[in-house]
Amino acid sequence: MECCSCNPFASSHLLLTDSKSPKLPHSRRRFQGSQRASRVVAYYGLKTPPYKLDALEPYLSKRTLEMHWGEHHRSYVEGLNKHLEKSDVLYGNTMDELVKATYNNGNPLPEFNNAAQVWNHDFFWESMQPGGGDLPELGVLKQIEKDFGSFTNFREKFIEAALTLFGSGWVWLVLRREERRLEVIKTSNAINPLVWDDIPIVSLDMWEHAYYLDYKNDKVKYVNVFMNHLVSWNVAMSQKLPVYGIARPPGDCRSVSNGDLNGPKDMLFLKQLWGDLDFHIQVLLAAYTTASKSEIFSYTACRQLSQMILAVSFFHISEYILAVLFHGHSNVTPRSLLISKYYLLAMFFSFLEYFVEIVLLPGLKEYWWISNVGLVMVIVGEIIRKMAVITAGKSFTHLIKIYHEEQHKLITHGVYRFVRHPGYSGFLIWAVGTQIMLCNPVSTVGFAIVVWHFFYKRIPYEEYFLRQFFGSQYEEYARRIPSGVPFVK
Repeated sequence: MECCSCNPFASSHLLLTDSKSPKLPHSRRRFQGSQRASRVVAYYGLKTPPYKLDALEPYLSKRTLEMHWGEHHRSYVEGLNKHLEKSDVLYGNTMDELVKATYNNGNPLPEFNNAAQVWNHDFFWESMQPGGGDLPELGVLKQIEKDFGSFTNFREKFIEAALTLFGSGWVWLVLRREERRLEVIKTSNAINPLVWDDIPIVSLDMWEHAYYLDYKNDKVKYVNVFMNHLVSWNVAMSQKLPVYGIARPPGDCRSVSNGDLNGPKDMLFLKQLWGDLDFHIQVLLAAYTTASKSEIFSYTACRQLSQMILAVSFFHISEYILAVLFHGHSNVTPRSLLISKYYLLAMFFSFLEYFVEIVLLPGLKEYWWISNVGLVMVIVGEIIRKMAVITAGKSFTHLIKIYHEEQHKLITHGVYRFVRHPGYSGFLIWAVGTQIMLCNPVSTVGFAIVVWHFFYKRIPYEEYFLRQFFGSQYEEYARRIPSGVPFVK
């Protein structure tokens, strides 16, 4: 009754290899590419548990697994294959895709129950391990404590869900994609979290055949034994959670063996450093290659990015329009859009930081009060900037004038009564605000330093010519009114 085993997380299933296998047409008995290809044009096969059938004793007997896996699980596989013999429509789907497709938005197709139960049992075997029941590793444990208050609270909720499940079904620890939080749920019959696009972390089979031979009707003992001696956190640690931001903490270098820990400190440091770097690179690559658009472009990302795009677009287009209104179209060049190669480079790194952090540190983007502070700064900075442009009228130019022109007048009224360079102070507030709005800590500091340093150099140069144009009148004005840019006199 033993079958060939395969990667427990491969999305395809190996074909049945024993005498009970259905006879398949030759053209459908082969995979496209290797046996581990992610898509198949074949019937689905029975996957073996990732341990021997007696490995979970004394908590789950070999007899129970022979019956549960060898008969019930097998019957779901064979039932699914019989359904698939009738139509080619569903060929080419991975098992995950097959479950979602046959659920049919809550109106299950005939294939759904068998497809879902095949997937459920594959995942159930992965949710257990010999010598299981330990606490999860630090990264997962911290997330459980964050979402449930404590591991004890999670354990109680999981057990309560199992014991209050009516009839047959499953209990799951899942990661909600949109909320990015862990939650305990229970499902009836064959339904599983995939149909709601949630991410299963641990599952417990509460169908009677899962426990009756070993525990009769004592579900309380069965559930407690599962939590104390069988549950495995391998799925959470190695396959699912790191992609969604719940991972082992930095510095926890699992590639360092006990023997390595006795070596020189500098070698240990290098091993830990490489372990962290390798881990984060793998997480980032896995996130971009496996995360769906709904994960990367969640509500948070869509809102923040939309605000950013609108803010940048409005700023530059309005600058150009005002320049045309005051100076005429013939006197305005594309430089009035204020877009330089350095500016584009800064914005590129800003968006790069945003996408890296929303994949690796999604919680960082959820500080709405910080994001809203940035939005207010963008609006305030834009208002100050535009008030400066409108107040100065024709005297406002994007380029420093080194020759006095007839329309060039010293403006000291309106917003210029409070600061000498309101356009600069408005832009500084606006630029830093865009990065606070995106919850970009690195770019916030970078933009603040770069923009400030630009004006630190530009203001003395510009004021040299203003003193040449307006003499003592500007000297007296400069003594009374601050520049508007911090630490620039």
